[in-house]
Amino acid sequence: EAIKQAVAAGLGLGIVSLHTLQQELALKQVKVLHIEKMPIMRIWYIVHHQQKQLSPAMIRFKEFVIQNTQRIWRDKYPQLEHLL
Repeated sequence: EAIKQAVAAGLGLGIVSLHTLQQELALKQVKVLHIEKMPIMRIWYIVHHQQKQLSPAMIRFKEFVIQNTQRIWRDKYPQLEHLL
């Protein structure tokens, strides 16, 4: 929220998820600059409560994410494969 407010106040640029900007875009407080082929790399974690057992569906989802992340990344951004 602070990043959006700073950008709307004219203090510079910010990088935020597009879905968080709906109100600001509707009010024309900010403008989206599209930058092609520049994915933002982040580290994501799969977390769960330490003392609760995962359901079979949760286990399958976790395994899917772990097994397919690199393949999906390579398919979408082949020019960045050297970063994997």
